[in-house]
Parts: sequence; structure tokens; C-alpha cells
Amino acid sequence: MLPATQPVPPLPVATESGPRPAKGALALAISSLGIGVPLSAIASSTAGLPGLVVAWIGIVGVNVAFAWAQRRI
Repeated sequence: MLPATQPVPPLPVATESGPRPAKGALALAISSLGIGVPLSAIASSTAGLPGLVVAWIGIVGVNVAFAWAQRRI
């Protein structure tokens, strides 16, 4: 007669290999570049270098706000 043994629980399965990018991060990156190119042309032709700087500060600001919001979740 064999001795009674305890069932061995299954090993946990890793579901993620690392941190996943935030949902919509790729779309925001592509949109930022897609909007940045024509916005740069318009801003620099109408307002010169100051307009170009303001336009890119706005684009960077949107990306930073998105990243900050995802980090707080």
C-alpha cells in the first residue's frame, strides 16, 4: 500500500514579462508626430521661431500630461 500524498499545487504562470505601455500611448505618439509636422510648418511660417517653440511646447505638454496621468494610475 502506498502512503497518501498531498496534491502539489500548480506553479504560478507568468502573465506579463514586464510593464506594459499605457493604453493609447502608441496612438498618442503617432498623433503627436503626425500633428507636429504640419503644425511646425504653419507655426514657423506665420510666427517664426517663437511660434514654432510655442507649438512644440504644447505638443510636449500633452505628452507629459498623458504620461503623468498613466503613472498615477
